[in-house]
Amino acid sequence: MLEYSNNFIANDLFLLLGMRATGLPLDMAKAQRAADAWARETFGWRDHRIEDGAGLSPGNRLSARQLLDAVKAFAPYRELLPSQNGAVRAKTGT
Repeated sequence: MLEYSNNFIANDLFLLLGMRATGLPLDMAKAQRAADAWARETFGWRDHRIEDGAGLSPGNRLSARQLLDAVKAFAPYRELLPSQNGAVRAKTGT
């Protein structure tokens, strides 16, 4: 997921995280509740919405500040991102 995007796998991982938190069966609503609880606990967010794991749902809602929180939380793992010319580490959705 860090080098090549695959929306199907992203949503599968999202469902599995929901299952891990609440048990079987796999269910998008349970995954959404698990993601919401994680975001509240990890970042203290209250005004957000995470509807899918791929980030494609038009119902997803994160503010610019919340997106910055997520990027900063990933900082210890930045070496996992692909490098461009050895200088820039980034992952696009393409």
